[in-house]
Amino acid sequence: MAQHSDTFDTQYDEYDEYKAPAQDAPVMAKAKSMRDRILGLADTKRRRLFVEEWNETIEIRGMSGKGRSRFIKRISGDDMEDVTVDIEMYNPALIIETVYDPETGEQLFQPGDEELINTRASDVLDRIAKIASELSGMDKMVEKELGKP
Repeated sequence: MAQHSDTFDTQYDEYDEYKAPAQDAPVMAKAKSMRDRILGLADTKRRRLFVEEWNETIEIRGMSGKGRSRFIKRISGDDMEDVTVDIEMYNPALIIETVYDPETGEQLFQPGDEELINTRASDVLDRIAKIASELSGMDKMVEKELGKP
């Protein structure tokens, strides 16, 4: 059942059906606008992953729209006339954009770490990238691009 704020002048019952307020109910001040409520949400998905090979737990976050744009730019470059994906940069760019230190909340890797990330075991990078793709809603797109059913 959805939670509704009682700062609105409408009420909902346990079935999420609108229920008109009583005639003598005071009209309360309107809450923030829908725009403000939506823009104030933390709507990216997150998942913690223990990476046995590193003996560390990382936090993987889905990308925001801006993060996805940075990721696409990293793997395709600036030439919008001839867009080609640098497959060698795909996992590192995705990991840079989505992996965080769960204790500090800071990004674990930074732009420029791509070559260092690529020195890690490919199965570990693939495992992290798969989760990052899922959390960012890109898993179906990736399968399609790679020709998987």
